[in-house]
Amino acid sequence: MRILQDYETASGQKINLGKCSVCFDYLTSNSIRREVLAVLGMNEGSDQGKCLGFPSNIGRFKREVFNYIVGRVEDRLRGWSEKLSMAKCFWGKAEGNTGIHWKAWDKLCDDKFQGGLGFKDLECMNLAMLAKQGWRIATHKASLLYKLLKGRYFRRPSFIHAKLGAIHPLDGAFFLRVESERGEKPRWVSQLIRNGAWIKDEVERCMEAEDSRRILAMPLSLRGGRDKLIWKHSRCGQCLTCSGYKCAKEMKKNGELRGRACGEGSSRDGNILPTRESLFKKGVMVDNTCAFCNQGVETIQHLFLECSFSCRIWYAIPWTLKTTGGQWCNFKEWLEFIMLQLKEEDRLELLPQIVYMLWSIWKSRNGLLFEDQHAIVDRTINYGVQLHLDFDKENQGGMQEEATREQHTVINSQTTVWRPPQATSSKLTLTQLGERISTME
Repeated sequence: MRILQDYETASGQKINLGKCSVCFDYLTSNSIRREVLAVLGMNEGSDQGKCLGFPSNIGRFKREVFNYIVGRVEDRLRGWSEKLSMAKCFWGKAEGNTGIHWKAWDKLCDDKFQGGLGFKDLECMNLAMLAKQGWRIATHKASLLYKLLKGRYFRRPSFIHAKLGAIHPLDGAFFLRVESERGEKPRWVSQLIRNGAWIKDEVERCMEAEDSRRILAMPLSLRGGRDKLIWKHSRCGQCLTCSGYKCAKEMKKNGELRGRACGEGSSRDGNILPTRESLFKKGVMVDNTCAFCNQGVETIQHLFLECSFSCRIWYAIPWTLKTTGGQWCNFKEWLEFIMLQLKEEDRLELLPQIVYMLWSIWKSRNGLLFEDQHAIVDRTINYGVQLHLDFDKENQGGMQEEATREQHTVINSQTTVWRPPQATSSKLTLTQLGERISTME
């Protein structure tokens, strides 16, 4: 009781004995139990409860005691796997069946201009955030985290040169390092300076001609400041998650991550159009004959080039296109053949027409299958032409707005070389994000 009273005095909190209980071991006699309860003024508790989420009394049967924790973790992981499965979320899942994965996830994570949908690659995003965290550690040496890691992992070398695993979050690819053509070790900027001046021969040997000219035109500090890390992939020189993500994507594309190139082992032909033949290959039990002519197998090449319905469309449009009898083996080779036969200006005019006519043929095919709409050549051509006209109208409107903005924007592309002031004057240069905006003498 004295210990409890000391606790009340020190903490300023009163213990409610009516809500407290005492648990005894099963070997404790009844007389001792009554004596202890009388002294403490508490009741005997049958349920020992939990302390910090764990049972207060574990005993010899540990597996039975902690089985509930394993079950809860499995349930939680099962729920997370359902939520985090992007493939199931994007491609859908029916009762007892998984959806058809028409495209590899690496391809869907590509930019929209590269044929993807712009989804974030979790691996690359994780590396980008690790790189940013490592950047903060490397540039904030007064922080507690830096001192803790230095004392534990890299006492002698710097954080950048520390070897903490197979993939270092701050690999040399993320930093601006000067590497000579001889394959020597990376150099820092201080190693290009001697006696307060640039080593011209060394700078010209390591850098491109334009970069060498700009570097040699930079004035050097008279106080001999230390080198600092510069993130070369952002204009501000600081590590940003967006620029780190682009670097990680490029490394993954070149096979520098996980030892393979991005998209390796997946289908690279882009054949993701759900034609009847593609559905049949995916295990969907459908009739794979063409919906228009009911004669050939409905592949992409047959649907858009070899089918009699499509051939009448290509011969009826102003740009008569040859779809049969050529040396092409698939639809992609046919399109490349058509583009090579045209001049540059004709390609820009014809390509949108071909794209919208292909979309019109596909729409007519879907209307015939799912809406029982009879496929008519003239209606299909008119729909494709109208889509192209709408595209030209919107495109011309956007070009006019861009031209209007350019008229109100003054762009100064002339590069100015810094020159020292005269002996009787001083010069003040203002910069913003690494670009000179004003110079006053």
